Amino acid sequence: MTQPEFSKPLSENILGPVSEKYMPTPGHILTDVPVDKHYATWGYTIAYETDEHGQNVPEGGNTAIFRIAPRGPTEPVYVTKPDPKATFTVNVLEGEGLFIRATKDGQVEETPLKKGGTVVVRPGDLYSYKNLSDSGDLVLHDEALPAFQTGDDVEVTQSVVPNEPPHPRDGYLICNARTSDGGTRLIEEPTAFADAMARAMSNVPD
Repeated sequence: MTQPEFSKPLSENILGPVSEKYMPTPGHILTDVPVDKHYATWGYTIAYETDEHGQNVPEGGNTAIFRIAPRGPTEPVYVTKPDPKATFTVNVLEGEGLFIRATKDGQVEETPLKKGGTVVVRPGDLYSYKNLSDSGDLVLHDEALPAFQTGDDVEVTQSVVPNEPPHPRDGYLICNARTSDGGTRLIEEPTAFADAMARAMSNVPD
């Protein structure tokens, strides 16, 4: 079995900057990341909150805000952070969605996301967010402790390199994927996670 292709381009006119939806803490600033092909393909925008001097907040960590378009998902990401106590604490600021996660022991969860709710991502998790609304945005506040660093994640569907991976265990897919620092890493993905992602992608609008 080969790694399936999940991404399906969304209309770019449904994407908007995070700054239209989120007001940073007084004394902080918000920087919208330009929408490149990757963000437009999946259907979300992102911004980073810093202090007035451009330093990460909170101290020792960093904060990102996701604005996920109607019916849009985020790419499936595997967390490679080396600190086993590291966390991404994700608070739902607006909208309703779905948190799809495979834990490092292979368990697959689909958790509803509702305003005021929180989920926590840890090293070894493979996850994606999905906006379930046909018209409203899903806005998420993501605080990483310790700070996210280049190479701390692998995007498992768009970064596959061409060399042949070993045969996976029963119930898993496997791919040789590029890390964000240019290295590679073998990722085992439960087929149940791939199935959940395929279901999530089946109702993304053209």
